Amino acid sequence: MMTRGLCSSVTWGLCACVAAVCLLHSNAWAQHRDIFLASGPDGQLAAISASSVFEVTLAPPIIDDQDVAHYPSGNPGFAALNELFLPDGFGPLPANSDLSFSILSFPLDGLPSANLWYWDGVDQGEDGDYLADVAFTPFDPDSTSAFRVFRGPVQMQFLTSEIADGSDADLEGFTLAQTSQGGGLHIHPGYEVFGPAATPPDEGLYLVSLVMHLENLEDSEPVYFVLRTSEVDSAAGLAAQMWVDDRTSVELPTPGDFDLNGDVDGADYLLWQRGESENPLSNQDLVDWQSNYSFSSSLATAKPIAIPEPATASLLLGTLGLLHLIRRRPSTSVCTNTA
Repeated sequence: MMTRGLCSSVTWGLCACVAAVCLLHSNAWAQHRDIFLASGPDGQLAAISASSVFEVTLAPPIIDDQDVAHYPSGNPGFAALNELFLPDGFGPLPANSDLSFSILSFPLDGLPSANLWYWDGVDQGEDGDYLADVAFTPFDPDSTSAFRVFRGPVQMQFLTSEIADGSDADLEGFTLAQTSQGGGLHIHPGYEVFGPAATPPDEGLYLVSLVMHLENLEDSEPVYFVLRTSEVDSAAGLAAQMWVDDRTSVELPTPGDFDLNGDVDGADYLLWQRGESENPLSNQDLVDWQSNYSFSSSLATAKPIAIPEPATASLLLGTLGLLHLIRRRPSTSVCTNTA
């Protein structure tokens, strides 16, 4: 997983924080959630949301005429980010391009990869501290229950993904929608855990990961869904969301690591000299390099480098600039969409 700061200006960071607070406390957000999509500055499809891990409440089971129990949800959806709220360096989605997805198999907490994970959501200590009890494990592939994404009425699905059953296989999805001439898009697929009505899926929390594909862009970073059945306490869902985020997030690159290779050394200083750091030839990038420079590197033994003292204003801007960075690679604050 790669992590990148999605904004390059203090203004965007502060505005996004205000917008996120407004949205996350609105009734509309509670009832209608979207993952916003944009073209990233690196040619990657950017999935922009308040979190990279979504807690999804599954509806009570619907029994169809084939005697199958469906635990469905229609949120979150996917929408193009309104051009008025695009972060610096980001662009609208390409026109007339198909959006599709895959379901990923992934490792978690030192356990082998699986495409479906499960936790019973029980408060073992009966003290309300669900976070201490979260314990996702790979779903049993021999179970009669499974997960899939679908389009159409849940009782009469006419388009579905391959079925996630806890195995280590990555799975094919399907084309969700096509962007408009202006790059607009808004679609709500369905998500469900399902199984025979005689032995319905266990109450608890299910965990899956989707990666989004859009023509002419690199694939998005993974988005994780914690799917909570209706009988489980919502506090367990929030605890699971935090637990998963902590174990799937990757820290942002160290300031001054301009080549993103994990260390800050002479090669990074040369990139700064060439104007190839995040903020080309800026005093703040130079200070970041100096602050995190590894003195064991070859440049340190070659010759000392005099670093000019930055102006107070530059230090202040650099500090504020860090406020808008979010610890998860494709995530930032939600603003609005192009419906």
